[in-house]
Amino acid sequence: MFHLIPLCFFLFTSWLGYVYRIYVHLVFSLFVAGRLGGY
Repeated sequence: MFHLIPLCFFLFTSWLGYVYRIYVHLVFSLFVAGRLGGY
């Protein structure tokens, strides 16, 4: 039973890392597009 806790924790942290990478990529893309677009 207790071996499920690290597995869930690992899945949760990997999911958070995935969402974080997407978020950073979107913010960076918007920033670059704003710089190139002139606004």
